[in-house]
Amino acid sequence: MSKTSSPDASTSGPAGPERAYIEGGVAAAIRKVKPSLAATDFERGTRFDDLEISSLELITIVFEIEDFFDIRIVDRNLDDLHSYGHACDVVGRLLAAGSASGAGPAA
Repeated sequence: MSKTSSPDASTSGPAGPERAYIEGGVAAAIRKVKPSLAATDFERGTRFDDLEISSLELITIVFEIEDFFDIRIVDRNLDDLHSYGHACDVVGRLLAAGSASGAGPAA
């Protein structure tokens, strides 16, 4: 498996089983939209532009993430989706917030 990362590999976000669940769900969404990344191990610092993910693919990944986690990622959170780790952090925040602040179930 190949690894792709960059120096901004932050360790913020949920811990333990919840973190593994979130990271797995985000990785699954990426791989579903871009099957050529099936053998890639994503690290928190893995940037979407380094993976050559287009803006259309990123929006499709967002839809897949919303469906998988039953959340709604509002426009203000899209700016945070420049890396795998940031996407995981956004999902973690939305899951923790429940239906508050635009994090309710996807319609």
